[in-house]
Amino acid sequence: MPKYKKEGKKRAKEEDETRKQLSDQKSEMFNSSIRSLLISSGCLVLSFLFNGKIIDLPVEPGSAVDVLLILLKSLLITLFYTFTLVGLANTMELRGKPSSLRDIIIVGIISLIQGVLSLPVFLISFLGVILASLYLWAIQVKVERF
Repeated sequence: MPKYKKEGKKRAKEEDETRKQLSDQKSEMFNSSIRSLLISSGCLVLSFLFNGKIIDLPVEPGSAVDVLLILLKSLLITLFYTFTLVGLANTMELRGKPSSLRDIIIVGIISLIQGVLSLPVFLISFLGVILASLYLWAIQVKVERF
């Protein structure tokens, strides 16, 4: 009978290791979610500073610096959208639910509102949000139904 007891101990030890690995994986997902949301909040603050004209750099319209500034503003908006969606998706996955379309639309609207004061920034940001959405949709793991 000692042989059966050892197998039971081995099985219990393997189950404990499996639980520990799952716990480590969940904590890593939670940390990843926090990091993504911190990066997105940094992009949001910078975007509000530049797009809200709090930091207003005097540049000549149509110059190379103006074009770079428009691209920077649009990039900040697109990065905010992307990192917010990644952080939201990781958090929802930990809860066992997928992100709802309503949440994605709300984040998209918040992203696009940031660029409303400038038409070029808005249009480039809109294109960036669409491309980021398509990219995230394309790399998303497809779950097959049983």
